[in-house]
Amino acid sequence: MWAATPQAAGLSGCSMRSQILCLAAYLDPDTATRAAYLTAALSHACHYHPYELAPTAAELTGWLDQAAQIVTLMQAASAASASRG
Repeated sequence: MWAATPQAAGLSGCSMRSQILCLAAYLDPDTATRAAYLTAALSHACHYHPYELAPTAAELTGWLDQAAQIVTLMQAASAASASRG
């Protein structure tokens, strides 16, 4: 997404946290919030927590579906940005 947005090309070298924080400037607030939540949920699920249950198959499937939806929304936003610029 950052490569498709010339004024944000420098963000591709930044940390993932910085990129997530900047999404609100380039996407609608709902999509940016969904991306931030999904990133936090996946990060939490990928780290071992000895006293917590692992995510269920339904949770993982839901997160994968949400990720696919967010990717589609980001591609559409990038295409719209490219056509304007």
